[in-house]
Amino acid sequence: MNEIHRKILSILDRDVICELKNAENHIPESLLFHNHDGCEIYLFLNGDVNYYTESSGKKLERGDLILTRAYAFHGSVLVSPALHDRIVINIRESVLSGLGSPETDLSECFLRTPSSELNLLHLEEDDIRRFTEIAMQLQAELLKHPWGSDVMSRALLQQLLVMIGRLTVTDRPQEYPGIMPDFLAETFSYIEDHLCDEITLKQLAEHVHHNGTYLSRCFKKLSGASLTQYILAKRIALAQKLLREGHSPYDACELSGFNNYSNFSRTFSRQAGCSPRKYQKLFLQG
Repeated sequence: MNEIHRKILSILDRDVICELKNAENHIPESLLFHNHDGCEIYLFLNGDVNYYTESSGKKLERGDLILTRAYAFHGSVLVSPALHDRIVINIRESVLSGLGSPETDLSECFLRTPSSELNLLHLEEDDIRRFTEIAMQLQAELLKHPWGSDVMSRALLQQLLVMIGRLTVTDRPQEYPGIMPDFLAETFSYIEDHLCDEITLKQLAEHVHHNGTYLSRCFKKLSGASLTQYILAKRIALAQKLLREGHSPYDACELSGFNNYSNFSRTFSRQAGCSPRKYQKLFLQG
């Protein structure tokens, strides 16, 4: 199997990751569209970058803050490769669920919009400065592990999430001029609606009223994956959701559009790094 099948899904190797990144840390062009087994906070600082989800896209501006829930597909394209400064924080779902309280659900900010849409806030300079300061402290605690770093990291992460949560309470999702071509947005929508059915290039081309070769080329240019690779990754993401909800691996296979369990198990293992059964067991263990 092509390596991209595995890497479209980015498995977090730590409970919390906080990084200040630049253009040198950009995802390789072949892996632009991806998802994580955890939530992501992305603050754009500088550069010339277009950011995409499955149904929308935006040319980023300094202060744009994007909140992505676990397993949602997203990616960025550098218009100019020289500059891409941003802060990226990834949080495993099991960690996020334990950070709040009965009165305060700190995961709510990730759920304001459907997973296919851009969940966008915009920070003014004072908030950018404050966010950056806290993120730098969090990064240092996670990297250096001084005494009490577990407590301090948790406190700093909670501080950031409360800051974001207060902004989402007062601000609706930002409106913006979309940059994704309508026929590509419709392609993503068609795949979502027919994910468990057989999907052919001919069907997609007829649905969006474009030549199949042109559609394939444009889709891969934006997403970094072929249509076949993307559909496969979407089906695996659906299977993961079903397994987390308690469906048996065999039911997850059938309900996510795979007709052969052996093929499903092999494909799942290559993407997620473990078998469907082990994935479910690890998730249920928390």
